[in-house]
Amino acid sequence: MLLLLLVLSGRAFISGLPNAVPSVIALGRVDSMGLVEVCNGAPVSASHAVTLFSFASGSMPFVITDEGRLLPDSAILFRDLGLAMLVFDGEPFSRWNDPRLDAPESGEAVFIAGYRSNGITFLQTRTTETRNDGSVVLSMGPAPGLMGAAAYDASGRLLGIITGTIPDQDGDDRLALLPSQLWNVWSSNLVNGVRSSGSPFGVSALAYTLGDMDDETPSGVLIVDVCEGSRAENCGLLSGDVVMDAGGTRVYHPESLRGIISTGETVELSVYRSGSTVRIAVPGD
Repeated sequence: MLLLLLVLSGRAFISGLPNAVPSVIALGRVDSMGLVEVCNGAPVSASHAVTLFSFASGSMPFVITDEGRLLPDSAILFRDLGLAMLVFDGEPFSRWNDPRLDAPESGEAVFIAGYRSNGITFLQTRTTETRNDGSVVLSMGPAPGLMGAAAYDASGRLLGIITGTIPDQDGDDRLALLPSQLWNVWSSNLVNGVRSSGSPFGVSALAYTLGDMDDETPSGVLIVDVCEGSRAENCGLLSGDVVMDAGGTRVYHPESLRGIISTGETVELSVYRSGSTVRIAVPGD
């Protein structure tokens, strides 16, 4: 069954809305009291949609359609970034938008699509700053119906997911955007069925944000331990290294790094080590 998304053209409401009409789905789940909680999701293929980890990690969410509820076959959780990928049988989505590969620029226009009680809404805002963990602060304050909402750029590319609110420099709550640049590799690998190739990389790692230990070490993926004889040791990674960039993509979370280095291609890492930046090549395996 082809699911027709309830996506409207908002050109009459917002000037400059992307030429490619944004896609968004309404998701529901039943709480412990039997009530239906609602969130948003963003289709990224005909059979995949991204939503918030917090919404998908309890009871299985479902798509709210005019014909009832559409349950996914599975939910793949990405705890590090707070996201989940819903995987559906067949190709239920008639429209989707590809995630953008690069980070949003400061002051860039952002178009948000989300569901409220009276249906879908389009809102326009802009980026104001990028935080040390890669999240982006928007100029708009909190508004109903925007948890998990999809954000798009002026070309209609999926710019990211609204994850909640974050205080700006003045202490006022603003919408927080998790840009697709941070998770597009994870998303693309799942959509295209890319599996990890070769032997395990051989590190223990965690997400590190500037200021966790000091005010000099940049944000990235902190290498906690390197296994003896592993691919990581052979290419020169050391415990205490912070991987900032992998193959030209800024990385902040271990899962993002794992996805980039597991496709069988040689990847160059930009690594912060003892006050300097070194380049390390990770051969395809």
